[in-house]
Amino acid sequence: MILCLGPVGSGKTLLLKNLQNLETIDTTTSTVPTVGTNLTAIRLENQKEVTVRELGGSMAPIWRNYFNNDVKKILYVVDASNLCQIAAAGVLFYTILAEPSLHKTKVLLVLSKMDASYRQMRNEALLMLQLARLRKEIPQEITVVETSAMSGAGVDKVRKWLQGTLPPDNCLEDPNWTGHILRRNCLLDDVIQEKVEGELKEWTCDWTEYHSLDDVTDDLRFVVFGLKPPIVGLEA
Repeated sequence: MILCLGPVGSGKTLLLKNLQNLETIDTTTSTVPTVGTNLTAIRLENQKEVTVRELGGSMAPIWRNYFNNDVKKILYVVDASNLCQIAAAGVLFYTILAEPSLHKTKVLLVLSKMDASYRQMRNEALLMLQLARLRKEIPQEITVVETSAMSGAGVDKVRKWLQGTLPPDNCLEDPNWTGHILRRNCLLDDVIQEKVEGELKEWTCDWTEYHSLDDVTDDLRFVVFGLKPPIVGLEA
């Protein structure tokens, strides 16, 4: 089971509509806040269809009634343009992550409405959500994606996460993901790839310095050409 959670007005419904069909969504009209639950069928690139259960933000007090070992993934949507809402969203987020039945659940933190916010608001949102601290205290794998229903930006990354092809934020710590990124983004032959993967295992890094997968990819290209990555705290 896949759940979509988040405060009232965070953009859950419009995100799911975008995931259903990117070409036919009318973003000029407002959606009605979800009362109760909605089931949304989403067809992925591999032609597999998944069903996402959206729980209305007003149902937050009883969300836990839907938490069990069958929940494999959770999309948690936060309006990045509404800093006044983020503190409360953080409390709800921690409550979800602390649920024992969800300790093996993969979590996607979706920062929505990025078209209505500026870059610094993203960093402020993550700070208010205390994401760095949470990652040290909870067992779940958390990936962060920025989206905009107006432009469609980031929606494809959510789709890839649903089908399991979006590398997690700590992807360089996993040799399998490292190899995948090298093959896909750096177009390496096997000999160079093996050399670079060997060097990556020697890295020590403060992974919070990375703000997106693009940053990771850029650093991998530095290694390919024998240069030291520019990210602060990254040493070969």
